[in-house]
Amino acid sequence: MGVPLWAFSRTMSCTVARPPAAITGMFTAFVTSPPSSAASTFPVGLLAFVSKFSVDFGQMMAAGVLALLPVCVFFVFIQRHLVQGLTAGAVKG
Repeated sequence: MGVPLWAFSRTMSCTVARPPAAITGMFTAFVTSPPSSAASTFPVGLLAFVSKFSVDFGQMMAAGVLALLPVCVFFVFIQRHLVQGLTAGAVKG
């Protein structure tokens, strides 16, 4: 007989929807700004290292690396789920 249609639909939609949800969460957490006016997004924050006549590239690159570290750590923990979700929809049977 098999699985009812609603159970199959729920299982497939959760499996396929998990990777995009993880990417959306990562984008929302690290790129967009919170609603308060004191905080800004990362690209806007990098403009603090640019003045009228000079650019402090050393501090700008250090800030870039520090901003990238949480994303890399998050990706290490979520990588297994991303790969499972992507391959679940591509494999037949």
